[in-house]
Amino acid sequence: MGYLQVKYFRKKSSSEKIQLAMEKRIILITGANRGLGAATGIKLAEQGHHVIFTARNSHKLSTLKKQLSHKHSSVDFIPLDVRQPDSIIGAYQTIASHYPQIDTLINNAGIYTSGTVDISTINDQEILEAFNTNTLGPLKITQQFLPLIKKSPEGIIVNVSSGMGALAEMDGGSPAYRISKTALNVTTKLLHHELSWQGIKVNSVCPGWVRTEMGGPSATLSIDEGISGIIWAATLQKDGPSGGFYRHGQPLPW
Repeated sequence: MGYLQVKYFRKKSSSEKIQLAMEKRIILITGANRGLGAATGIKLAEQGHHVIFTARNSHKLSTLKKQLSHKHSSVDFIPLDVRQPDSIIGAYQTIASHYPQIDTLINNAGIYTSGTVDISTINDQEILEAFNTNTLGPLKITQQFLPLIKKSPEGIIVNVSSGMGALAEMDGGSPAYRISKTALNVTTKLLHHELSWQGIKVNSVCPGWVRTEMGGPSATLSIDEGISGIIWAATLQKDGPSGGFYRHGQPLPW
């Protein structure tokens, strides 16, 4: 399993696994070493949920582990690169050996490629780079972890998208990013239609323009404001919505 043999997990007994499943949601977050992903995970852990932080940068993940482990006992950390099949399989095997189910999957990992401004001149590589992380990444993670999500009595999948991928808000600029997020929204709708009859909720969430390393200092929203909609979607009640696109808990046009 390569670098995934770094042991961040404490071995859990069968009784602990059952207790986890009964008392709190087990939540897996990708791209959780910084920004929205890290903040979302921290907030969910503070609410009493068990959070599995994953990210491709194992060094930054280890740093986050040192910061949080003494504050929260209900957190685990594992390297996971959503672009690498071997990494996805290895992470799944490790997580499946420690947890009975995944109650919420938050597909947060993503990149913003400013790159070429005009769709008429963009090259294939720019589009593929964004697509592989922002669209295929969440799809492959969902496909791999679906057996664990199906074991939850109330499974939830949250795809962190963007208003820049909404056809209703489409204008010029950042074509690679926009295309990848539009395709992610299509993925959300298709997964909803396939999984809703099994009681699994699937939604896209736009956090808004947030002051993170990706969003930059000029963004209009704080991190706390940005994660509010992700938290909402990740902890929906049994009668909550599915198959929608939301910002701060409010519906957005596709």
